[in-house]
Amino acid sequence: MPQPFVTEIKKLTCSYKDYIIENEPMDCMHYHDGYELVLSAKASNECFLKDTGYDFSDRTLIFVPVRQVHIIKYKKGTNYVRYVANFLHDEMQGVLAALGAPNILSDMSNMRVLAIKLSPQQYLSMSALFHELYTGANKGEEFMPTAKGYLSILIMEAYKLLKEGQNRTDDLKARPSKLVRDAVNYIDNNFSNPITLDALAGMLFVSKYYLCHMFTQVTGSGIVDYIQLRRVIEAQKLLMMGGVTNQEVARRCGFNNMQHFYRVFKKVTGYSPGNYKLPDQ
Repeated sequence: MPQPFVTEIKKLTCSYKDYIIENEPMDCMHYHDGYELVLSAKASNECFLKDTGYDFSDRTLIFVPVRQVHIIKYKKGTNYVRYVANFLHDEMQGVLAALGAPNILSDMSNMRVLAIKLSPQQYLSMSALFHELYTGANKGEEFMPTAKGYLSILIMEAYKLLKEGQNRTDDLKARPSKLVRDAVNYIDNNFSNPITLDALAGMLFVSKYYLCHMFTQVTGSGIVDYIQLRRVIEAQKLLMMGGVTNQEVARRCGFNNMQHFYRVFKKVTGYSPGNYKLPDQ
């Protein structure tokens, strides 16, 4: 199984791809240091986001908050056509505040449903905005203000669509497994404490084998991978704040010894804790 990892986002980017999936990395749980907006024109994939699995099909809009663990399960041999925009909080906050929407990204991040299927008309509208963003973002720095303008409109339109779609998860055959949701919520709230498969399964009143099977079936990755990612995410937050020793960071994030902390942190981020500096959000 591929190792979980973090993708660093340094500035606003927008990409467009149209290709047949042949050697795409499979089923790798990861997260970003910034936000991500995805719009598919054609797709036959699956996505796990927050605590829910979705069919990632044609005309799907996905919003991924900062440091939100997610996974896309690609299907080899299928045509994948999509736009992807990645951006940081700070580079968009001023523009959004000027438009009267200073809290829109946090409001979107707190939505339970983060993926919806668009109607053909909605898709055409969002695709046109993505095209303008893609054109501006890839012309050079002098066009970046224009790109940010289109991105701000795109964010506000995505917010409206996601808000309207909170009760339309059947469109994507959402699979909100209560068992997986309970496991994710427990890990998110108890990452600083020792977590064993036996204890977690006992708390959820299932066998550890059934728990592992269901978690992998819904998310495409293992429970241990998720626990490690959650602890590294929390460690990054503490390192960003500063004024805390690496030993204290390890202790607060549930790592039982420094060697384990260093090994897992570097495996996920590519940096040792001492050399890590989180990009501006």
